[in-house]
Amino acid sequence: MLNRHLVYKVKKAIIYPMNRYLRMLLVSTAVFVFGTAVANADSIGDNKMFFVNSTFDFSGRQAIPATLHYVSSRAFVYIEDGYWNILDYTNRGILMERVSRVMSEFDNNIYPKETGLFGSEPMPGVDNNPKLTILISMLNGNIGGYFDTTNEYRKEQGAASSNEREMLYLNSASFADETRVKAFLAHEFQHLITFSQKDILRNVSEDNWLNELRSEYAVSLLGYNDVLGGSNLERRLDAYTNYPADSLTEWKNESPDYGQISMFAEYIVEHYGEKVLSDTLKTDKIGIPSLNDSLLKNGYTDTFTDVYANWMVAGMLNDTSQNNKFGYTKAGLEKFKITPSLKLNDLRDNSVFSFNLNLKDWQSEWMDISNLNPGGNPILKAVFSSPSIPSFSVYYIIVDKQGIPKLQVLNLDNNQDTLFVPNIGSEISRVIIMPIKHDRLAGFGYDELAVPLNIKISRTDSVKQAIQTSQMTANTVIAPAKPADYGLNEGDFIRAEGDVDVYIINGYGYKRIVLNPDICRMYTHLGKRGCFDAVHIVSPQTRDAFVTSNYMTNGETKDGVVYSLNQLGGDSGILKKEANNFDGFSAAGKDANSIFLINILEQKYYSR
Repeated sequence: MLNRHLVYKVKKAIIYPMNRYLRMLLVSTAVFVFGTAVANADSIGDNKMFFVNSTFDFSGRQAIPATLHYVSSRAFVYIEDGYWNILDYTNRGILMERVSRVMSEFDNNIYPKETGLFGSEPMPGVDNNPKLTILISMLNGNIGGYFDTTNEYRKEQGAASSNEREMLYLNSASFADETRVKAFLAHEFQHLITFSQKDILRNVSEDNWLNELRSEYAVSLLGYNDVLGGSNLERRLDAYTNYPADSLTEWKNESPDYGQISMFAEYIVEHYGEKVLSDTLKTDKIGIPSLNDSLLKNGYTDTFTDVYANWMVAGMLNDTSQNNKFGYTKAGLEKFKITPSLKLNDLRDNSVFSFNLNLKDWQSEWMDISNLNPGGNPILKAVFSSPSIPSFSVYYIIVDKQGIPKLQVLNLDNNQDTLFVPNIGSEISRVIIMPIKHDRLAGFGYDELAVPLNIKISRTDSVKQAIQTSQMTANTVIAPAKPADYGLNEGDFIRAEGDVDVYIINGYGYKRIVLNPDICRMYTHLGKRGCFDAVHIVSPQTRDAFVTSNYMTNGETKDGVVYSLNQLGGDSGILKKEANNFDGFSAAGKDANSIFLINILEQKYYSR
């Protein structure tokens, strides 16, 4: 018997459906709950009344009677009486044989592999019993199963419809196909593990899309997708290729959502490993920040944005011959290619095309401009306009005449809204433009905000513009602003009215962000409060006149190594090595004037 002293910020619980499992919305004031959890002593033949979710139940019921028909080493299996009673003797025997095989698979394969990778479910849990309860009942035809977090709370905590046990629900119809019911069981079990690792141990609730992503990968983890034909992954691949322009992070619990997360999960595991996925459960962060943490923890300098952009390339090209991150090698996934959202063939000198998109965060769109031929205007020009232009980055693939692709990026802001690609037709045969909206990192919901983006594509002969663009990098553009024009000096710290971000500017028209207050305080030569004692308040227009750069080098060690700062969300970031010295940086077509000096303390801060 286990005595517990629990503190909850709850008096009552409101249950609502959220994808294929449910969450508990806790409201009201904090109360202390004292209780004793008593282990369930279930025996074959026990009959109980179970609460069920009326949204998923085939006839909208809220509670059903069920009898315990099978006990494995890891679970009690109850079968709805109404379903059992309509089966004849022969079909009851067939069902029990299938239940026996499925539960043997759960005990010997599903449970050890999933807990080995993702961590434990609540143990011994709210009922103080190490066994799960699995209820087989009649659900709606398109529901394989579900997980309801209500059951993880006791009734005296405000969860009136709790069954007070670790519990999964499976559709009785699923047992007609044992392969599928095993996949459903594996999927729902991961949700239970996530509840344990996130909600119970870390007091946070995971974003739906990432929770579902891990559940979808659990099916592959167990080998059920090793043969693509007829597998769950084949259905997800079909959903992805039929509707690739869906937001990865918005969750409507529809087929395209599952297609997105399944293919993204396969991509992450193939290129970064299973541990990057499982370690998202070992942090109190959720969503994208948890993936950034996990990538860093596992030794990768790529951020989520890098992974997402490369994944977009993989969907479009699916070719690892030039870059292993530009495709899949898993059997069955190595040949598919998605169809671009928009396709232009043989863009002529005097042609102008305008496209209007409405993009949500982390929604994929591809504009494929192919069969580029020589002409009088050898430069591709793409002008972007939006009410929120800084919300977007433009990733683009340049394919040369030899078929070698290169991925580049242009971060848009109020001073930089145009992309130029020189030498089209002569050296470049194809350009694929992939705009990404990246405002939100966590807390995604059912219906995310879409922001309009207009793209106007043409050809130009402006050599000057092309040269400038060839020097652009992911974080820099050519900027003419001079500090003296705004009453400032090189090395001044600025903050715009109404903004909390502090920047330092240089004499070449660049600024870099001071990522958080701790870094600001490291520069004590400016005063007791570090750079806070030296900040100039400026207008937003003055701030925006200086182009943001993320490049830096250590001004104390003077080793010459150039890094870029990759922000991970919030006030954290990591340094990614760009070049061994300034010459190498410039040789890559980047502007050495965009490099800022940092001290030893700041460099060490990013390595923590």
